Amino acid sequence: MKHTNSQPDHKKRSRGFTIIEVLVALVLLSIAVLMTIELTTQNQEALSMTHLQDTATLLAREKLFELEQDGLSASTGKSGDFGSANPGFTWEAQAHSTNRLNSYRLELIVTWGKEKKRHVTLEKIFTE
Repeated sequence: MKHTNSQPDHKKRSRGFTIIEVLVALVLLSIAVLMTIELTTQNQEALSMTHLQDTATLLAREKLFELEQDGLSASTGKSGDFGSANPGFTWEAQAHSTNRLNSYRLELIVTWGKEKKRHVTLEKIFTE
């Protein structure tokens, strides 16, 4: 006598996932996790760059104010750094003549970064 199972074939297979389905799900999940990590890393780099650019802009404004207080002339040409409080940031100020009589343009450049040189430039028009 032959013994047969009373359950249909489609019910036997619906008990769980096949190994292929599990592997596909793991691959998709892995890709999603790797993309999330990559995006987070890029976000951190952008945030760091924004912070450095904000710092450079503030330093440039402070230096421009300091140069104004010391007195500027059409022959102004100075450079330096911001000391140990802001390592890696340097500045250069240069006066340029303009088309207007007794006026000149002061260009102040703050630079930072070793591998990729970055800079912020402020310009202001002065009269003597």
